[in-house]
Amino acid sequence: VVNWMLVGSANQSVYAPFPVTKRFQYREEEPEAVIKTIVAAKDYVGNANPHKAILVKGVKARTTKYPGCILNSPKAGATDKE
Repeated sequence: VVNWMLVGSANQSVYAPFPVTKRFQYREEEPEAVIKTIVAAKDYVGNANPHKAILVKGVKARTTKYPGCILNSPKAGATDKE
């Protein structure tokens, strides 16, 4: 799972034709608990809901918030706080 990183507006209110990574360079220091699930096709069985993928038996989910950590299977799958 990948945690969301919140990026601010940098007080910009007018469009500039530059890449998003150049226009918005400031973000929160800590990642949010809200997650986005990304699954390798070979490990995917289905979805429990829009936020939680069902994995092939024995495959471990990992999280970006705690590098190297194996994520316990949350009930809803929407955050890594569950």
